Amino acid sequence: MTPGSFDWLLWLSVAALLVNALLILVWFVQSVSTTLTLTDSRTILRNGLISRESSEVQHDDVRNIQVNQTFFQRMLRIGDIGISSSGQDDLEIQINGIPNPGRIVKTIRENQR
Repeated sequence: MTPGSFDWLLWLSVAALLVNALLILVWFVQSVSTTLTLTDSRTILRNGLISRESSEVQHDDVRNIQVNQTFFQRMLRIGDIGISSSGQDDLEIQINGIPNPGRIVKTIRENQR
């Protein structure tokens, strides 16, 4: 074996490390820039680090709550939630990878009048 015969393996490893670091950075920025707030009367989703987007649904107006979990998400106790109100055709609030989605649904349902 010559010293240069494994150069491609080194470059492949460095590239894989950089891709993983970039994916972790994107995940971290999304996590830091997304907040879901539940009050006794409404649910508020805020997205964005520099520019902000906000969506709010009154608990009394909630028509549908969708919870989607894959097998692995159920094992990790995370899931995706979608909330729609009576005034909209589509989901107003949609958030992925949230911990304990059942607890959030329970909180919303308990605070409906």
